Amino acid sequence: MNPRSVTRTALILGAALAVICVLPSPATAGVGPTQFIRGDFDADGDNDLADGIGILSYLFVAGSPGPVCEDAADVNDDGMLGLVDAVYQLTHAIAGGAAPPAPYPSCGVDLSFDSLGCDGGSFCPPANLPPNLIVAFCDDAIEQSTGAKISPNVAPITPGNFDELRFLMRPMTVTVGSAVGTVEVTQTGPIELYDLSGNLLSNPASFVASSLPMQVLINATGTGDGTLTAVHVGVGGSAPDLVTIRSCLDTGLVGRDITGFPHFEFVRTVNSNAAPVQTALEPNRHAERMGLDYRIYVVESKTPAQWAASNALVDVSGGFEIGTVNGTSIQTNIEDVWTSALDAGTGVVGKGYDVVFDFGMDGTLDPGDLVDGVSYAESGFYIVGDLTALGPHAVTETLYSGGTWLGQDLYYPTDIATMSDVPIVVISHGNGHNYQWYDYLGNHLASWGYVVMSHQNQTGPGIETASTTTLTNTDYLLDNLGTIAGGILSGRVDTNWIAWIGHSRGGEGIVRAYDRLIDGPLPGGIGFDETQIQYLGSIAPTVFLGTAQVDPHDCTYNLLAGAADGDV
Repeated sequence: MNPRSVTRTALILGAALAVICVLPSPATAGVGPTQFIRGDFDADGDNDLADGIGILSYLFVAGSPGPVCEDAADVNDDGMLGLVDAVYQLTHAIAGGAAPPAPYPSCGVDLSFDSLGCDGGSFCPPANLPPNLIVAFCDDAIEQSTGAKISPNVAPITPGNFDELRFLMRPMTVTVGSAVGTVEVTQTGPIELYDLSGNLLSNPASFVASSLPMQVLINATGTGDGTLTAVHVGVGGSAPDLVTIRSCLDTGLVGRDITGFPHFEFVRTVNSNAAPVQTALEPNRHAERMGLDYRIYVVESKTPAQWAASNALVDVSGGFEIGTVNGTSIQTNIEDVWTSALDAGTGVVGKGYDVVFDFGMDGTLDPGDLVDGVSYAESGFYIVGDLTALGPHAVTETLYSGGTWLGQDLYYPTDIATMSDVPIVVISHGNGHNYQWYDYLGNHLASWGYVVMSHQNQTGPGIETASTTTLTNTDYLLDNLGTIAGGILSGRVDTNWIAWIGHSRGGEGIVRAYDRLIDGPLPGGIGFDETQIQYLGSIAPTVFLGTAQVDPHDCTYNLLAGAADGDV
């Protein structure tokens, strides 16, 4: 029967027949009535303007699609489909008119009798299905076994930083096939749940079944395996749903194809003459994303605050690439993402970029996408120019002394007054050498925007005194920024980014000095700590002391020509 010709007489007749014949129809036998949302003509889960337009098109435009669920299209619940339903829906959607009768705004069953039904299906899940946790961009079939990969966040979540840190979270939808009871999701391991407004959910998190489906965000607070277990409380015999969450640090996404195992080398810097820039996804690490499509964007690096302000992806490499996670080896997932005209910037050592795998395919960075870098709080990778050539800055050199074993040779960019946050490099010479012999390093590094200080180093007695002069000379420089070279360094240098470079006994001495910052003992008056030392570089160091005393700990450490010293 055409629903537009349904009459009240037919409804009365249908009611009478229903009283006489109590056997269920084939469409509903054994499964209960179909759930729907009243007014949801197109069965997309929303009651909105599009549904009112859909009803009008169905009524008056030949060939227009009909309702997925007739009951849902009966907006005023009078048992008929007509113009009044379209007017009711549009008045509610546009002008805030009266809400449709139940079931609305959540899924439910029709509590009034009429001849309309939902034989064509609806947006709502079948009744009495168990709870289901659906992790975004994840094969639901392997959530329990392989699990979903997530990166630990770079800091604890607060109301002030949620908008910035949500991009390292992963969305998950909580569903259940009933409007009865609640769903409780228990979290174990280094994971927690947030709603989309940044509110931390309880453990277990409780969701009213009639409010589902609902999207939440999974956040990892550290590394390790965790689980999310959903139980439908208030409905007997419902099996729980379990999801495994694997939290581990990222290797990065940018690197280069190499011959032989491991077939791809992840890197943080790419030479501007070394095109192409390549990316790769390790399929074992990201097994749950197998078969998913993505776009790859190379974008200029953003701070967390900049990502929060605008998550639009603007590709700078000539256009985004489209791919699919496939295969059982990393070789099948290597992509060229920047093939020519690599931009290293001007006046800087390197220019930072981020790589984003946009699994939402919508041109924005969102939770669930992948962004390059150990943490997205720093650039995913850097393109650098020819660092063997002098940089763009003219260099000024000055000699001064702060006292015994405090002779210093300083190199800095002549235009440092126009700069800020300039890193500091301290050079500790070897035995029998002179602190004024390092012009080649001082001038070269200062031309690239560093402040370089080479100092007298008391290497004769041994490594302990060499480490002491590294400590005391660094401390003197930091304490006298307002007076050295007329105070030109004051307010221009980053005292929390200091590199120590040492040669021979100085090469061992700088590592011993760093170890003393952590384990002691320290000479009196040292006013800085190990968190300010970001890099150690030993050139042909000696090995007088053992590793218990000469330990770089977790500091970035480079060893150049480690067996080339002639002193030991």
